Amino acid sequence: VRRHRSRPPTRSEASRRAASSSLPPGRRPSRYWPSAIASATTGAARLLGLENEVGRIAPGYSADLIAVSGDPLRDVRALEHVDFVMVRGKAVQ
Repeated sequence: VRRHRSRPPTRSEASRRAASSSLPPGRRPSRYWPSAIASATTGAARLLGLENEVGRIAPGYSADLIAVSGDPLRDVRALEHVDFVMVRGKAVQ
């Protein structure tokens, strides 16, 4: 059963979904988290033609980031519990 969404997913929701869905079925997930997260950030920026603006933490890039309590490299589900959000250098949560 699919739920109807009244709004499109946010960038963080889409990134989390992309990271979770990019894992090979039946594989031990933690081994694939780094490449899944990279696909959802730098890879997505490259696909959108925004690789010189977003997708990494570096001088001159938009300061769009999240902070989580857990380690998403060990368990990507840590991205489901966002503690802090920054958009264009300003805290929003």
